Amino acid sequence: MKKLLSILLLLLTLTILFSCNNDTPIDQPSESAPTESDEPTSSFTDIEGKTILSGENRFRIVYASGYKKAALKIQDKLIALDPLSSTAIGYYQLVSDSSAASDGAREILVGITSRSESSECAEKLPSYLAYAIHVLDNGKIAIVANTPDKLEEAVEKFISLIESHKINGETYIVYSGEPVFVQEYDGFESISFGNIPASEFSIVLSKNATDDDKRIANEIVSWLQNSLGVTLKITSDDLPALTDNEILIGAATREGSGDIPELLDASHYCLRMSNGDLVISAIGRKGYVRAFSELKQQIYENQNNLKDGIDIMNTESSRSLDGKNILFAGNSFVYYGYCIIEGNQKSLDYGYLYEICKANGDNVNIYDYVWGGKDLAWIYENHLSLADKEFLNSIDIVFLSEAGNNNADLVGDVEKIKALFPSTTEVYYMSHAYVHQANTTNILSSLPTLVERGIPVGDWGAIAYDVWTGKVTFPESELSYNKETFIKNNGDQYHQNMLSGYLTAQMAYCLATGTSAVGQDYSFCCNTSVNPKFDVEAYISNHYTPGSTNMDKVFASPYDMLELQKLIDAYIDKYNYS
Repeated sequence: MKKLLSILLLLLTLTILFSCNNDTPIDQPSESAPTESDEPTSSFTDIEGKTILSGENRFRIVYASGYKKAALKIQDKLIALDPLSSTAIGYYQLVSDSSAASDGAREILVGITSRSESSECAEKLPSYLAYAIHVLDNGKIAIVANTPDKLEEAVEKFISLIESHKINGETYIVYSGEPVFVQEYDGFESISFGNIPASEFSIVLSKNATDDDKRIANEIVSWLQNSLGVTLKITSDDLPALTDNEILIGAATREGSGDIPELLDASHYCLRMSNGDLVISAIGRKGYVRAFSELKQQIYENQNNLKDGIDIMNTESSRSLDGKNILFAGNSFVYYGYCIIEGNQKSLDYGYLYEICKANGDNVNIYDYVWGGKDLAWIYENHLSLADKEFLNSIDIVFLSEAGNNNADLVGDVEKIKALFPSTTEVYYMSHAYVHQANTTNILSSLPTLVERGIPVGDWGAIAYDVWTGKVTFPESELSYNKETFIKNNGDQYHQNMLSGYLTAQMAYCLATGTSAVGQDYSFCCNTSVNPKFDVEAYISNHYTPGSTNMDKVFASPYDMLELQKLIDAYIDKYNYS
């Protein structure tokens, strides 16, 4: 018995010593059972040169703000190839970067997310309009680009390289591309100021720069990033010059740059090129918008060069659209009110917008790219992206209006369309009343972003909605306002009427020209001799239950029409220049 006890004691001692030498806690999980937060191992992420996206990888898709639609495309492809895992196990979860912390899980990062990997990979892009796909050692895949259209190209490239593949007899979903894929961009323009390459300039603000000064400086930086692929630096006039040639904004001065022009109105501006420096000066947002438009027009007209010695002091309150080609892309929220009169065609239009131009002495061509029930993505894919390049290059002004859906990527869709046209083409966005009526938050939240990106917004719908809900009142009016004053009620209760169509057209014209709406002619709106369609009595009969609208009475009231015209001016300023 003693001998047996000695043997058992020896075995117990050896077991304890063996455990101590391995230094392994008893409750540590084995490596063969990874958890969601485990660091990924190379055996899961790179076999036979393929990056495995299925099986034990448990990838999720994380998107930066504004890029959910792009992330959805990746999710759709993965689910289509691996439907069982996606439903039974819940792989390929889609989340925004703000709603999911980086916890060690494997992730496909779409856009420049808040994850450090995204920004680090973006910094490695060789130029502003390049894009890249990086498969990282820590189990992240970063898809990065600086603009929505380039990110879409990157996502499409990534999707094209996702496939079902057999490895060691097992079927996996893999990304078959190189660990680092970079798509260069060589389509940059050659832009010069006074025959000096724009890339050799820096931007100078006054040490007392206004918010409007700073805003236009950043817009110029963004424009040249997209055009040249370089980023100009911004400095202050109380600091040493960064470059020999400078763009002086607002009240910024340098020795020899000349006197600061005296501007008296927020819409006035100065554009001057002298002694190797470019001066852009204004005292308000509206002036800067007009100056920037003039700058791009001058460059375009002189083979991508701003002539040296140019000195424009513009104190006019408006500009002419005479000779311009205008394209309006939208849906039934545009043509029901006769801003564009027909819809569903690609031909010249003679609705309210045309008549307003004509009343101001402007001979224009307006092209109808308006289809009922279609959103901007559909119009882009089925018509604009397929249009003749010569036709697109001939367009001077584009007005866009989204459908009734709460588009989460409105900014991306607008910028895709904008990219089809020359850089000198002006693009405007018109927002309708259903946006406010249905509180489509994605659209509403996108409007300030559009303005920030140089796409002015005409929210005629906000005028109609604010008046019919009583937020805005006309104290001396003898009329009472309700939804039917602006929106038809026979068949639906969200399409606009002829009064709203006038608001749409007048706001579009004023947005593009800087002209005040006050005092504008609207006598054609109910004049069948101008166009048989402009029959207000027939319109009311077709689109209203009897006695439910006073649209015709508003048209007949000079006071009420004047108040609406004042609101057009006020809401243009509110959305674009405040």
